[in-house]
Amino acid sequence: MALESKHVSKYRVWKDEKTYSSRISKTKKDKQGVLKFESASDFKSDWNKLEEELGFFYMNERLKEIFEETEFLREKLLESVKNNERYDKILFVEDKYDQIYKITWLKLKGIEFNLNNVNQQFANSCSFHIQGLEGASAVAGFLRSVNIDIYEEKKIIGLFDFDYEGTQQFKNLKKGNEWDGVIYGTKEEGYYQKRSKHDCFISMLLPVPNHLVDLADLAHDNYANYIEVENLLPVKFLLDNHFVKEKKIVGSKYYQMKADKKDRLWKKLIGQDKELFSNFGILFDAVEEFFKD
Repeated sequence: MALESKHVSKYRVWKDEKTYSSRISKTKKDKQGVLKFESASDFKSDWNKLEEELGFFYMNERLKEIFEETEFLREKLLESVKNNERYDKILFVEDKYDQIYKITWLKLKGIEFNLNNVNQQFANSCSFHIQGLEGASAVAGFLRSVNIDIYEEKKIIGLFDFDYEGTQQFKNLKKGNEWDGVIYGTKEEGYYQKRSKHDCFISMLLPVPNHLVDLADLAHDNYANYIEVENLLPVKFLLDNHFVKEKKIVGSKYYQMKADKKDRLWKKLIGQDKELFSNFGILFDAVEEFFKD
């Protein structure tokens, strides 16, 4: 069922309980992608039977999608690993636009930079490298890597947002043999874990500022947490620039970053005062403490 082409036809074959013989019905997808019988005469007699089996068909289609997504992430991961072999200390983050972290670090250190040289100024000034891996699953995939011999003499942090996916990936690291699942730290200073036999590897959740403490907790059911890295910036700044949308949850509300505005956010940060980034101080204190020689 994973084959898709104009040259591929799909049929459903089963035993007819009334005649004890085999029956064949050709299937096709409608404009919405829903599986249908090609012949209308087959519909009434076969539809109920097919409904019972659709779970399998759709599962097979989704498995194909998952495989393709996994292959894409794997290739991105291998590319990132190769590009970062020359660094001794690396902070891997979820975000595609890792400039938000670099700009924040430069602002907190009082180092001058502009739109054109932010990456170079960060590289010239900071003792560690920051690399975006474009998703929590990619960060977790790297942290679970079996072959990490090239990183024996390095120090690595994988940082997760304290939201649904980030918390899920952080907690699920313990399902493999590489992580023992012992969680250190606090919510306010950043929860973290160490890799078994390789404590040069750390996985970490974003520290939570006081005004956001109700929006994230490891004890929340079903990973119901809502803090992305952008939420460490002041709400007024995010709202005034239309970077977030308000979302309601039971007894509270939170502000979710608009996906189509992420590429604009980091550029807007360049002209802001140092005070805007105060909530990032604890994060970088923790990162630099681990990376300290």
